Amino acid sequence: MEKRPLIFINMEDAHMYCRSRCANEECSKHITKTHKYQGACRLSLLKNTPDCEGFISTRAKETEGGEKA
Repeated sequence: MEKRPLIFINMEDAHMYCRSRCANEECSKHITKTHKYQGACRLSLLKNTPDCEGFISTRAKETEGGEKA
């Protein structure tokens, strides 16, 4: 069996994005913005943390839109 080298990547300085799929697409850390970023990045659940820029529930957004129509 061939031995493969271990590769370690320092992720301390990597840009962090939120993996919570909320409806706040204006957030600078929203998961949809990962496709524009080149380089190493981390995905973490930022909902209910100080780093969160405002969680908006997708269910609440859908219900809100349905009532207005």
